[in-house]
Amino acid sequence: MVPQFRYQLLKAVDTTPEDKVEYQGEAIDDNLLRQLQLLFGYLELSERHAASAKALCFAFKDYDGTPTKTGEQKDSQEFLNIFFERIESLLKPTSQCDLLKDVFAGNLCSQLICQSCGAVRNKIELFYNLSLQVKGSTGIYDSLAKMVKGQTIEDYMCEGCNQKVDVTKRSLLADMPNVLIVHLQRIVFSFDTLANDKVNSRFEFPRVLDMKEYSYKEVTKGEAKDEDLQELLEVQDDEYVYRLAGVNVHVGTADHGHYYSIINTKRGASEPQGDVDEATWRKVEADPWKVFNDATVSSFNFERDLKSESFGGDGEQNNTASDAMSDAELTAFLSSGTQSYGKSAYMLIYERMSKKGLHEAAAGGESVEVGFRQVEKFVPDWIAEQVHADNKSFLVDSQLFDEQFFGLLY
Repeated sequence: MVPQFRYQLLKAVDTTPEDKVEYQGEAIDDNLLRQLQLLFGYLELSERHAASAKALCFAFKDYDGTPTKTGEQKDSQEFLNIFFERIESLLKPTSQCDLLKDVFAGNLCSQLICQSCGAVRNKIELFYNLSLQVKGSTGIYDSLAKMVKGQTIEDYMCEGCNQKVDVTKRSLLADMPNVLIVHLQRIVFSFDTLANDKVNSRFEFPRVLDMKEYSYKEVTKGEAKDEDLQELLEVQDDEYVYRLAGVNVHVGTADHGHYYSIINTKRGASEPQGDVDEATWRKVEADPWKVFNDATVSSFNFERDLKSESFGGDGEQNNTASDAMSDAELTAFLSSGTQSYGKSAYMLIYERMSKKGLHEAAAGGESVEVGFRQVEKFVPDWIAEQVHADNKSFLVDSQLFDEQFFGLLY
């Protein structure tokens, strides 16, 4: 999905000893980072139709030490947050200690504004995905406008006027990431049923996303500025411009369902450079898109099917390859009962027009910057050897049990 992240992560060297554990008849190295690297290696080099995530799911434990239960639905945002937290911790002693922040991390400026004396309290908050309200919103820009408008908090003790007052709490975009992950709040708690429910209303998102209007730099024009946040006023306009790179779709209810992804496969070095040829960069629909649904990969007609596959609501549904219910989707539908059932985007992945460099820790503790577009393909020898050995075995078996081969023998 993000080749630069994949190849840089494959450069990380985990020096901890192997911890082989028997699981379902296999000896698995119980190390999350190495299992993620192995999975990336198989996806890069394997001759098999699909790569198995069994070992990775075993290494990714719940808080009680239980391997991931693949038969249970997980909230993809919650899963991603925990996953990033653990990978970031495992990368700390390696050369790629800043990788997650360099690729996915951004900052919001959270403000508390006193409605009495006008005092402003700023707080910079790190985020790895931007979570936006879906309920009551028509699309991304509408939801961002509500985030910037904020909400009123009553009886807040203001340090400026030393009394309890009403304040406005709002969030503004500050420093933006190379790869922006947008979480759409479709699964929410219902006070009517006292349980989670899914919001299936229509929610639109653009192919090219310009977020300048919702930035600290733009919103605070004409307002008093915090001297400590001066650098946020120097952010260039193109640092808020993104193109769509992927859509994570959820089919089902709040408790039962299935995820699949729609991905722009023109990634990495082959991606158009927005700062060189902006017109081509903006033509997202001209790139090759595919649906990744478990072990099945199929072509996707972006222009025709994106809205029906991912906007939600009661829009027109086309008979695309992903419309056929899988066993998981059918189970979710039959289990829905009174819960809302639907198909819609749950997470969006955007890539920025202008890219920041990535950093590698070098000998002596120094940091070396690598251009985002200059990241080269890399698979460590220990993974390449394992995958090539598996390829050899797989291809031999494929030939031995091929019908045409048996036809020649008999």
